[in-house]
Amino acid sequence: MALMRLTLESRRLRLMAPHSRAVLKNEVHELILTDDQNAAPEKIVNRVSYVGFVEIKRGGVIVTGDKVFVEEKHLGELAGFDITHMPNHMNIVVKSAKRDVHGLSLSDRVVVTQTRRGFVFKKTRSNR
Repeated sequence: MALMRLTLESRRLRLMAPHSRAVLKNEVHELILTDDQNAAPEKIVNRVSYVGFVEIKRGGVIVTGDKVFVEEKHLGELAGFDITHMPNHMNIVVKSAKRDVHGLSLSDRVVVTQTRRGFVFKKTRSNR
């Protein structure tokens, strides 16, 4: 939808606590790269590069650790979320080896793939 080529060294972006977010079809959100390998929910991220705005084509739930691809190129892993600009858009922060956003085009498809997830259900005592 829109490409940005802005890099900041001291953004002080505080990632929110939840590890997951629901995204709805047709929503627009901002994709941000960081090379900070400690980026995670409830952490502050300083070194960022703004990739641009993406339109969600198929809604679902995205979770920290999910892999992010642009076309066939692995961009990085989902590090967390920032809702500074809500309800306008959410910042989706991707942890990457480097913050290189060159070579991307408006027609590129961004795909988030789920990592292996497991759920733990607590057993409760039966009333029998």
